[in-house]
Amino acid sequence: MKQGNSARRVRRGSRILLAAAAASTMALLPMAAMAGAEWWKDQVGSGNWSNGNDWSATGDFGTDNAGVPSNGDDVILNYPNGTVTLNVDSASLNSLGLESNLGIPTLFIPGNTLTAATERIGTTYGGSINQTGGTNNVSGNLAIASGSKITTGSYTLGSGASLSVGGTEYIGDTGNGTFNQTGGTNTLGTFSWLVMGNQSGSQGTYSLSGTGSLACGTEYLGFFGTGNFNQNGGTNTIDGPLYVGYSGSSGTYTLQSGVLSSNFEVIGNESSGTFNQSGGTNTIDGPLRYSQK
Repeated sequence: MKQGNSARRVRRGSRILLAAAAASTMALLPMAAMAGAEWWKDQVGSGNWSNGNDWSATGDFGTDNAGVPSNGDDVILNYPNGTVTLNVDSASLNSLGLESNLGIPTLFIPGNTLTAATERIGTTYGGSINQTGGTNNVSGNLAIASGSKITTGSYTLGSGASLSVGGTEYIGDTGNGTFNQTGGTNTLGTFSWLVMGNQSGSQGTYSLSGTGSLACGTEYLGFFGTGNFNQNGGTNTIDGPLYVGYSGSSGTYTLQSGVLSSNFEVIGNESSGTFNQSGGTNTIDGPLRYSQK
């Protein structure tokens, strides 16, 4: 581990870490079988969430006018390379899916509130969320790039925006996922996991900079895939352990500036792990362990 010229402080004592439930990939519901589902129409292209005539209850090629999605609906955005802007005060869903076989559909959240039990960003070819303000509350799992190894997905979180995840947050579940945070807050539960590179062949990259604040229970850089964390500012607070490489995976943490704190850190847990530090502060409550292959 390269420390550079910055200080690394290790505080004595450690807290009891309660074991979290094993992480599992979120099951995907067959879209055709979902009750109360609404699709954004392919022929519309980009538009505003509030346009009721742009939604269909029969599919993305539907000709019906289903109206704005109701509370508890399953919503699917799959127009290739189109952007839907969340311009209503609030939307409360059962699930949100961004998917396309041809391009990258995008949900733009400039403000207001989105609530969903689960969110899947990129389940076939790709998908993205760009949040510059407002609140996105996910009570269950958030999965980015959760379809196949060729699936891509991305999440951009800016200043003044808030993301809250009650379950596991997967950056690169099965495919290639990225999370770019330049500000705002990304908050997971005390016992929730942030996983970059979940399954074999997947890759997840988290970039934290500016005034961004990230908080979670346990952080995995590579669970069975490849995980990368690039920090150039902001704060990354981990209530439990940080694993840089886990269970035959590969992980890399690069700390250039900002603050990282954790209960304990394992660099290479039966895997390949690398920690590069050229600035910033890395504070550990408990032990720092090296356990390469």
